[in-house]
Amino acid sequence: MHSGALWGRLPGRPRQGSVWRAVRGGKLFDGTWASNHHSSARYATTSSVSRDSATAPSTTASRASSLHDAFVSRFSAQILSSPHRDITHVPYGDWFALYVQARKHWHALDSAPARVTPASREGGNTEGSEDAEVLEAHVRHAKQGIDAMLLSSLFARHWTEVHTVTTSTPSSSPLSTYRWWWHHDSLFSAEAPASAPDRDAVPPPLELCTPGFLTEPLLGGNHVRLWMEGIRASAGVTDAAQDAAAVPTAIIPFSSLWVVKRSAYCRPSAADGSGVLGNSGAGSSGHETATFTLQERQARQALLQSVDQLLQLQREAVERHEDTLGFPADQLQRVCVLSPTQEWDLLCDLPRYRQALCRPARPASSADMSVLEGSEAASISPPRWLLLSCLCEDTSTRLAYYAHTLSWRRQLRSSANAPAIEAAPFAVRVLSPASEHARFRNLSLFSLHEQSFMKAPLQRRHVARHRSSSSVVSGASAAATVHEQARKGCSEAVRRMSRREENIRQSFWVR
Repeated sequence: MHSGALWGRLPGRPRQGSVWRAVRGGKLFDGTWASNHHSSARYATTSSVSRDSATAPSTTASRASSLHDAFVSRFSAQILSSPHRDITHVPYGDWFALYVQARKHWHALDSAPARVTPASREGGNTEGSEDAEVLEAHVRHAKQGIDAMLLSSLFARHWTEVHTVTTSTPSSSPLSTYRWWWHHDSLFSAEAPASAPDRDAVPPPLELCTPGFLTEPLLGGNHVRLWMEGIRASAGVTDAAQDAAAVPTAIIPFSSLWVVKRSAYCRPSAADGSGVLGNSGAGSSGHETATFTLQERQARQALLQSVDQLLQLQREAVERHEDTLGFPADQLQRVCVLSPTQEWDLLCDLPRYRQALCRPARPASSADMSVLEGSEAASISPPRWLLLSCLCEDTSTRLAYYAHTLSWRRQLRSSANAPAIEAAPFAVRVLSPASEHARFRNLSLFSLHEQSFMKAPLQRRHVARHRSSSSVVSGASAAATVHEQARKGCSEAVRRMSRREENIRQSFWVR
């Protein structure tokens, strides 16, 4: 009966109020990991000489898990402190700054020298490789946890659906109860196709969706409907398996979903204050917080649910056909999400991209090389918009940088010996409305399109299915998207309200 009182009088028990205030203020982990990360890594790698080599992997695992859990908990604490657990209330640059801190500590943990013991000398390089594999697995697990939390905040219809660290038990994996769009197979994979017989195989083309394309009903809405119908008919999976290099991959960046989510709800003010994470120097642009009507905000909410449902249906189709067709999951999907950690990894490659952009193209001969070294063309200044502050504040600039970086990575993968950026044929197609083409042309993007490469074959299959079917409109096709279901629900609600008002009016006349 007095167990609660005895537990409260224990000297080692922390106070709940102090811990919560530390988490809210970011002091619980900043003081521990940000200032003393070298001492903590040194303390974690210290081992006694009398211990055997079998304890080394467990020490590395506990060291890595504690650090990665701490940074995942920092993301979770920031989400919990945001209004309605909506991550768009915090500037995009603040999330990126927090991820940069995590990357620095992961790199410091990876490069921390372990103490040499007689047992480690006997083991050779086996323990080092095992430690590297353990650290790599924990980094990958931490990135998946961060992606799951941030993407669940964008797709959640209610704040209780947002995935945080507290929603999963400590013994189970944070991703054990989440399998659809946040699954690693539903995210964009930048690797080369696994079925390629040689390195000269042409990778499938990429199409980057902008927020203007997604929010346009005749563009993004029509494409989402066709994608969902194609996945339901299971025709797209077989086509992708037959010719994986010809079917493009539509990429929905996290930044595009960020803009859609931010405009889907009414904001108290257009100007966003500084984030709780501190002065990161990166806020949100003012043109992204324009005022929208109630119908426009509801359409954006329905768009997020439609994309969520599309990725869920695609994942189910991949699980059905992956074993029968024998193709990996990243080749059987049409639409994928560029996750937050993948975007931030691309932003971290900004210095390398600027250096490669300033380096001139390779000349054909050594004579041309000598001429080029003495000329002024050897120094090419990068464009002014290739600054980290511009990329964190403006969504259009950030999407243009992602398109350029993805093309550059494909060029490096195709020709590993090419040190400079050349006119590669791997230009990423940018799907955007015509009103945004001038803006993207100023950012050196010229592969701009209003329609996807897949729309024409999808429309032909859609017309063929309707002609072959006996009924013109079926119940399944009528409720194909969440937007149509919401429209039906609104019409029924209006009809019930009008009928109720008529009944009340008649009751007053009777009285």
